[in-house]
Amino acid sequence: MVGAKHLRVIIDGALPGFLNMAIDEVLLDGRGTRYAYTLRLYGWARPTVSLGYAQPWRQGYEPEIAAREGIDLVRRRTGGRAVLHADEMTYSISGPADRGPFEGGVQSTYKIVAAGLAAGLRRLGVPVELVRSHGRQPRQEPGACFATRALYELTADGRKLLGSAQRRQRGRALQHGSLLLGEPDARQWRVLGPTGSAAARHSVGLAALL
Repeated sequence: MVGAKHLRVIIDGALPGFLNMAIDEVLLDGRGTRYAYTLRLYGWARPTVSLGYAQPWRQGYEPEIAAREGIDLVRRRTGGRAVLHADEMTYSISGPADRGPFEGGVQSTYKIVAAGLAAGLRRLGVPVELVRSHGRQPRQEPGACFATRALYELTADGRKLLGSAQRRQRGRALQHGSLLLGEPDARQWRVLGPTGSAAARHSVGLAALL
């Protein structure tokens, strides 16, 4: 278990996308910190698309729509598909990769963190469920994260509420994820390409559930 004296909690306001990703990268690096783990909660100053670290720039992102809708673009250190960060709360948790919540590998961490997030959401009265198998997904081109559901992500009423991604390097790990607050704006979500509309339909915001 993680003792309170070893956990740092950072609550940031809405920051520019490049700054959010830079802070998470510093937390993943972890040099110079006296805290074992850091939990960070933050928002986004402008709608921003983040691409997974290995995702091609032109995959799952429409620059013309981004320019028209005023949507920024960043690269994140974790993997996965493109995510539109707009009306959401983002969390990140970082620390040593060989103990605590990160011990046991990537899927084990997903399960542990998801269980904690689900417990908190249920206390708010949200009928949240953990995805316990990959199941049968609609055939989609690679693109939007919220168009599909991955193992140990969170859904409610059959729609995706929270998606996460993780990165491990040099004995450190960071997992972050997006909790949707409002209903997805279908016009903005078209920035994610052919899968953007599907992502909006298959997602749900916290406000609707409450």
